[in-house]
Amino acid sequence: MSFDEEPKRILNIYSTRDKDGYVLEQCFKEIKINQEVIAILHGVHIHLYNLETGYTYSVAFNDYVGHLYSIPDVHSNKLTSDFIVTTFQYAFLVNINSGIKWRSPQCAIDGVIIHEIDNDIIYGSGEWDPPGGWEPFQLDFYTGKFLHHLN
Repeated sequence: MSFDEEPKRILNIYSTRDKDGYVLEQCFKEIKINQEVIAILHGVHIHLYNLETGYTYSVAFNDYVGHLYSIPDVHSNKLTSDFIVTTFQYAFLVNINSGIKWRSPQCAIDGVIIHEIDNDIIYGSGEWDPPGGWEPFQLDFYTGKFLHHLN
């Protein structure tokens, strides 16, 4: 990490291995930041690094992570205190301090994308028949339960 183009810290992120010794990592990686925390999406985790204290808090999802979405503007690059992490199968609402608030029902088998959040409804798509077999869904923002699901 650097501030004002001057190096300040080096963060090392390591991948874990499953019980058979395979590295749990894949192609999706993402970073979002706010004034206090850097969120690093990698492998099957999100790592939350506090810039002031140097404390790192890691959340495991037991599924490969795909994307990190700010709330309510899912297209924002700024990390928000609550945010959504999608994996290959699920959507999770995560709090920057307390971790996972809820996990959705299975939304896909090979990728979950969130398109927008509007009126407390999360609009997304899940890939059920790769490649290209995307099906839309709607989740309740407060519970993560399906409101509408076509599969």
